[in-house]
Amino acid sequence: MRTQRSGFEISSVALRKRGIEEVNTPWRATTMTRNEYDEMEATANVALAGLLAGDGQWVSNPNELVRHAFDIAEAFNVEKKRRLGERPEWDN
Repeated sequence: MRTQRSGFEISSVALRKRGIEEVNTPWRATTMTRNEYDEMEATANVALAGLLAGDGQWVSNPNELVRHAFDIAEAFNVEKKRRLGERPEWDN
């Protein structure tokens, strides 16, 4: 499987060689809207900043750090949908 990022392709093999596992989660980009993708990415970035500011044991391990950031983002978005429901359409 190949992933398109910033104008170049990253194969699963290349990711594994760098010690990065490709995770197949329910919110994969192939099943989400552009808005959902942007929201997940932004939430993960905020979570990453919070994790970097903390004393977590995984701070020195980039793979674990990023994994935890996306775990937090995914949990946040699931809880947000549970509490708020789907985002309403724009009012005309």
